[in-house]
Amino acid sequence: MVQGLRDESLRADTATQIRTFRELLAGRLAEDQAAGKLRADADPKAIAETFAALMDGLLLHLMADPGFDPVSATTALVAMLRPRTDERAR
Repeated sequence: MVQGLRDESLRADTATQIRTFRELLAGRLAEDQAAGKLRADADPKAIAETFAALMDGLLLHLMADPGFDPVSATTALVAMLRPRTDERAR
């Protein structure tokens, strides 16, 4: 990422890869939403953008602090996105 600040070609390639990942993730989240696995009021595109950024942040924290547990943070975030039990019954 830092090298991309100096190398426009690398930055463009990285941006394309990140954009593709977000688009694929948004598609998957939309499928999950249609299947009732994601809150009905959630925005799949916005969630995909947030998840992609959070994953980068979690990786940064893990690199800086090898004792950091990204699993518990990720699990908590995913739990917030799932429909409540009463929403699934509708």
